[in-house]
Amino acid sequence: MTIDDRKTLAKQPITWTGDLSDDCTAKWAGLMLRAEWMDEDYWWWAVYDMQKEEATIDDSNNYTDRFIGGDISRQKAENVAKKYITEITARQETAKYLIADTFKITGRGLVFAGYITEGLVSIGDTIEFVALSTIFKRRIIGIEGITKSQPDKNNTGLLIKCDSEAEIDELRNWKPDNVVATVYKTEMSEKNLAATNSTLPKAGRTWLQKLFGYE
Repeated sequence: MTIDDRKTLAKQPITWTGDLSDDCTAKWAGLMLRAEWMDEDYWWWAVYDMQKEEATIDDSNNYTDRFIGGDISRQKAENVAKKYITEITARQETAKYLIADTFKITGRGLVFAGYITEGLVSIGDTIEFVALSTIFKRRIIGIEGITKSQPDKNNTGLLIKCDSEAEIDELRNWKPDNVVATVYKTEMSEKNLAATNSTLPKAGRTWLQKLFGYE
């Protein structure tokens, strides 16, 4: 399904099927929305991208507040779905990046090792990838190696800004199996870009040099 296909399908209303008082589903613009009554008035909801191996975009487990009632849960799922489609159809994609491996630099964060299959990667770009059945969108805050396409050779390391140490550890233990991520431009001020360190620290460079065969 292309981006243009999604734009066309997104013009249609979101229609729920199933039992609206218990367990219901909606399919819309390549997404699947679900809402289910759990106990008392508490409802669970989730939104999946069916074009990305049913990866989770968002769900009620990511929120501390409970969603009371089916109407509120379905509305939240619809809002998440509409926001997601708006973002992916409007963004400026600049590159594809194959993730071959991950490692952690203490005090700095998570690093992806791999190569750019097409396009150009810059600091401040956002990288979107599917890991652990979930869609992640994270900022690129450092680059080491080649910044433009040179396929079939691990030659680019990306330092990724994660939400927490727990997330870093979780993704460090993830086996990417050469998953291809999408890189795109987002709004980031020149001030923030200037304040971002553009290279990896020495420990990271040493690891990448060994991996890539640098001297």
